[in-house]
This record gives sequence, structure tokens and C-alpha cells, in this order.
Amino acid sequence: MRNALVISICFLFLFLQSCSIKDQVATEAKRLDSVSIILNSKLQELNKCDTALLERAIVKFNIYSTFIENNITDTISKEEANSLQQFYQSGKNLKAFSQNFKSLRSRTTLVSDQIKKLMSDVEKGSISKKDFLSNFENEVSAASQLISLTSNELKNNLNSIQDFKNSLLPVEALIKSRNNGQLPEAIKDKVDL
Repeated sequence: MRNALVISICFLFLFLQSCSIKDQVATEAKRLDSVSIILNSKLQELNKCDTALLERAIVKFNIYSTFIENNITDTISKEEANSLQQFYQSGKNLKAFSQNFKSLRSRTTLVSDQIKKLMSDVEKGSISKKDFLSNFENEVSAASQLISLTSNELKNNLNSIQDFKNSLLPVEALIKSRNNGQLPEAIKDKVDL
């Protein structure tokens, strides 16, 4: 009886050893695939971001803010002050998003590529279960943080663009009132925000 138990344990051990890494980590692989799909959708959202509009808004912000700082030194109304505050805050947010945009895209691409490589290693059986699980936790954690960060950045960018657009008319009216009814020459373009 004891020999039968030892033989059974040996067969069980051999059976478990013969299971592929893919079979051993099937649940984790499915989760990794789901995370990869979500991450890639965030990358597509980033790629669809209207960077031309963003750059035009930043140029307009820079020129308007320079004019305001150099030419408006007297007291302004509460409504004008609120519009200026909204203008400055949204402009700063747009500039921050512009700076973060490229690194956010490259980081998202990198994590996506790492997840694909990890999934490929599982398919080929070229990774141990221990190594896979270690890398799995790192990649899922990085992807989850990146998904959340990208969602927040995209949402903040949309809000900042809208706030910027909303503040333009009052700010332009303020500039015109201090500049003989004219906007600074560099601002006169044919494309509206």
C-alpha cells in the first residue's frame, strides 16, 4: 500500500510537471489579455487626441498671457478676474498635458509591448511559472496605473480645452478694451478654437 502511494505521488508529480506553463497560468493569462485590451484602447484614445487644437490653444495662451502681463496693470472687474483665472488655470493645464502627452504615449506603448512579449513567452513555453507570475504582477500593476493615469489625463485635457474656450471671449474682450479694439497680431488666425 505504501508503495502504491509513493508511485501515485510520483505520477502526480510527473503529470504536474508535464502541464505546460500555458495551462498552469491560464487564469492569469486571461487577465493579462484583458488588461492589454484596455491599455491598447487607452493608447488609441491618446492617438486620437487633437494635438493641433492643443498646440493652437497653447500658442494663443502664451501670446495672450504675455500681452496681459505686460499691458494690464489697472484694476479689473470681478467677472474679468474670474475669466482671467479660468484662462490661466486652463492654459497651464493644457501646457502640462502637452508635456505629458508624449511620455504618456511612449510609456503606454512600452507596457503594451512588454505584456505582448510576456504573453508570447507563455505561448512558447519559454518562461517558468515563477518568472511569469513575478512579471505578471509587475505588468498588471504598471498597466493598471497607466490606464488610470491616462483616463484622468484625457478627461482633464477635455475639461481644460472647454474651460479655455469658455474663457476666450471675455479675455479677448479685455485685451481689446486695452488695445484699441485689436487683438495682438500674432493671434489673428483663421481657425477658431
